[in-house]
Amino acid sequence: MDDAERTAIIRRVGRSDPSASPWDDHSLDAVDPHVGSAADAAAGLASLSFITGAIRRRTRLWCASAAVGLVLGGGIYLAHPPPYSATAQALLTLGPNEDLNTAINTDVALAESRPVAALALHQLGLKESVSDLLSTYTATAITNRVVLIAVKASSSGEAVRRANDLTAAFLRFRADQLRAYQHLISASLDQQITQGQDQVASLTRQVTKLTGTIAPRQQTKLAGLQAQLTTAQGSLSSLEQAAQATRRTTQIETNTAVNGSYIIDAASPVAKSQKKTGAIYAASGLVGGLLLSLGFIVISALVSDRLRYRDDVAIALHAPVRLSVGRVHRRRLRPGRHGLAGADLPEVQRIVAHLRVGVADRPKGTALAVVATDRADVAAMVLATLALSCAKDKKRVILADLCPGAPAAHLLHATDPGVHSVNVKDGDQEFRLVVAIPEPGDAVPVGPLNLAARTAQPVQPGADLAAAYSSADVLLTLVDLDPMLGGDHLITWANDVVVMVTAGQSSWIRVEAVGEMVRLAGARLVSAVLVGADKTDESLGMARAPRNDRGAGGASRDLRPAGRDLLITVNGSSSDAPPDEL
Repeated sequence: MDDAERTAIIRRVGRSDPSASPWDDHSLDAVDPHVGSAADAAAGLASLSFITGAIRRRTRLWCASAAVGLVLGGGIYLAHPPPYSATAQALLTLGPNEDLNTAINTDVALAESRPVAALALHQLGLKESVSDLLSTYTATAITNRVVLIAVKASSSGEAVRRANDLTAAFLRFRADQLRAYQHLISASLDQQITQGQDQVASLTRQVTKLTGTIAPRQQTKLAGLQAQLTTAQGSLSSLEQAAQATRRTTQIETNTAVNGSYIIDAASPVAKSQKKTGAIYAASGLVGGLLLSLGFIVISALVSDRLRYRDDVAIALHAPVRLSVGRVHRRRLRPGRHGLAGADLPEVQRIVAHLRVGVADRPKGTALAVVATDRADVAAMVLATLALSCAKDKKRVILADLCPGAPAAHLLHATDPGVHSVNVKDGDQEFRLVVAIPEPGDAVPVGPLNLAARTAQPVQPGADLAAAYSSADVLLTLVDLDPMLGGDHLITWANDVVVMVTAGQSSWIRVEAVGEMVRLAGARLVSAVLVGADKTDESLGMARAPRNDRGAGGASRDLRPAGRDLLITVNGSSSDAPPDEL
């Protein structure tokens, strides 16, 4: 050929492959697997709307926590009610040498001292420690001359008694301190007078000894001593007069301070409302429980790597989220008398209607796999309901349950491994289905689809399964992919795969790993279904490709994995596929 290089796309299709899926007609752009990361998505999780949504989703938790806090607050008030309080005020008169501006601070410290507490403890006749008594009262300066003593006790009468006795003990101790100061001043004056008297007596003895001498030198010394004696006698006389006046003044000021310091406001209980106090306790417990639960919810939301929004799931999975439904409660999925008690749930019906797009009006051999990333019970209910729906359309259906425990098969009352026919009642009608359950030791069971075109060493499925598939119209498979085992066997069960993700259950790594295993197996991940979607989620769940990945006409990039289409360069030396694969 003389033409320029041309590239042809050849689709490799096995004879037993199912036909192309109707989802091909409305495939969406797939994001580049190398674009975006878990960190990029996590950056959007710390928004205010995300935190608000987390709080709204956990309404039951913080309401229950607030209720528990309310009950605990009320219980604490009933079990350990707050102590009663009483206050007393004392008027203080300044003592000798006291400053009006600073003396009150000394008196407050004196009222809260251990000696005052010990004196009050003895007066009260209590057996508690001084430290315990000190912790029950406080002294506060109201003015420069008024001190308020507030006391707490187990009853109102006890608080009043303690306040009166503490105030009296304080005044008594302060009076003792003032008298001690008076005695100290008097002792200091007596000591000075004694020293003056000793000096006069000494000089008198010296003068007497020199009196009568005629020596000029002695006469000079005698004259000096007589002068000193006269001065000393004058100083002693002045000192005695000053000491007498000081004693009199100090005694008067001390008596005035002692007699002028008294209780001006006897102890009285502090009025309080028990209902108001109880309400404060209960409200404090409520607020505390609410704040603790909200803090736990917010921190959990910020540190969590669980995916909740459609766009986050689409980016992690590299596939569009074509459907999202509300929350499906576990208790509503419990098997009923006929096993499918939850089939009438609106959420289940919406998912079934979405999956029917891939199997409705399809030729014989249609195969669809549903991969459950977390809630296998929801996927099992959906797939069992879909199988029954197809059976109602006169289709021969095989339901293969590859999940641990076979939850979908159990809904149809099939529990033994192998291929079995089961009859499912729906009202007055009965429909026949074929259920396939792998053997317990078969970790990667092989499906009935043609393996010759996909594996270097063909592996044949069980004869019963192959025979059942040869006459079946639809093959529905429930799969739980394990990264430890891989997902290479998935392509032997279906070409089209739908992944079901529950909001807030699977991590970014888990969802991304499931998508990669599906693609590595060579299957086509056509859609994702998000269960329990947030009502405030406004994202579309479409993983968009960069603009430079589009063609000139703006056509979307094909979603089929590289392993399914081969690029052959005609009259060229380069090829995207090895020659032995052509």
